[in-house]
Amino acid sequence: MLDYKPIVGLDLGAYQQAKFERKHLLAWHSDQVVAKFAKEGKDHFGRDIDVRQDLENHVQRVMKRHRLEEDSVPGIAMREAALDGYGLRKELEARGINPNRDFCEKFFVSTTTAGDQLFPAFLANVFVEARISAGLASRMCYADIPIDRLSYNKVRFNETADDRELRNVGIGEPLPLTEVSYLGTTIQMRKYGRRLQYAREVVASQPIPVIQAYVARLAREIAVSETDECLHILHAGDGETGSAVTDTTPAVDGSLDYADLVTLELAFGNSYAADVLAADATSFQTILNMAEFKDPLARRQMGREVGIPYVPTPSGIGRIYRWSSTRCSHMAETGGRVAGVDSTGACYIVRYGDLLEEQDTIIASGRQEVAISYLLAVVKGDPNAFHSLDVTA
Repeated sequence: MLDYKPIVGLDLGAYQQAKFERKHLLAWHSDQVVAKFAKEGKDHFGRDIDVRQDLENHVQRVMKRHRLEEDSVPGIAMREAALDGYGLRKELEARGINPNRDFCEKFFVSTTTAGDQLFPAFLANVFVEARISAGLASRMCYADIPIDRLSYNKVRFNETADDRELRNVGIGEPLPLTEVSYLGTTIQMRKYGRRLQYAREVVASQPIPVIQAYVARLAREIAVSETDECLHILHAGDGETGSAVTDTTPAVDGSLDYADLVTLELAFGNSYAADVLAADATSFQTILNMAEFKDPLARRQMGREVGIPYVPTPSGIGRIYRWSSTRCSHMAETGGRVAGVDSTGACYIVRYGDLLEEQDTIIASGRQEVAISYLLAVVKGDPNAFHSLDVTA
């Protein structure tokens, strides 16, 4: 008979230690579990275990559940999230909790006093995976960087063509200089999150999948907000002088046709290419009704990713996603807009804080709630990596 007991306790001390080491709780906990398994060569039930293979099997299950390709940008992010969540999944197994069919009561009647504190970690894991599997932010951004301050000071290389080019110089002559300069632009972080308050007797009587679905829905809404923030910054700029986009215009004002999509792709210069395009609902409907996209060969390249339908770009190197937005004024304009992003350089995200940053204080106070939050800022990168077609122009 299996002996159900915790692997690594997730009590108040664990939350505080992860915070002290400046690690996300899930990553810290997974590190502890992997180290324990590797040292002992046994899993939580005393069975022989190949930790590397078991980690990979866990990652593949997560990727398959969310229907993500491993070499896609969201797929890479999901792989990291799966590695961070490995320890939690093993902890659930060790305590006899099946998240697919059990009731939440099992979180509160665990054989350890840390049982109550496993619940916030589980919700955070659900939140992370759901956020990555929704929205376009993870596809548009070339980096997602954790920082340790509440604002971000932007720097960049000189952006003139002359400064970017390599020079042919004589042997012994000095090389031309390009400086990384501070722009004097300080970008303030925005806080995203939600506080979930609950009565223990109410939550305990609910199936885990029901609570899991509710938290996932919150996460998907925040993913939508992140995407809207990316689109807003790409259009309006991040505060740096001259960072707002100059619109590309259609051949006929207020009308979108196939040639206009070609014009948008050709707006990108050498070594740039739009691989992620976002079209508002009206424009996407127009695109679907174009003769070029009714062609059977083109339809074979249509599909959906992170729950969002897409069609191929005219060049075939990118995807045009349907994006209905009410928070980004540029994408909500009457008449339509198609935004083109070169995801290798258009923008990046900086974040501050662990998802469970406030949880140690909540645990110490004895309150029955979970606070999932972080601070985020979108920073515009290379201005040549973004162009936008304003159909209303």
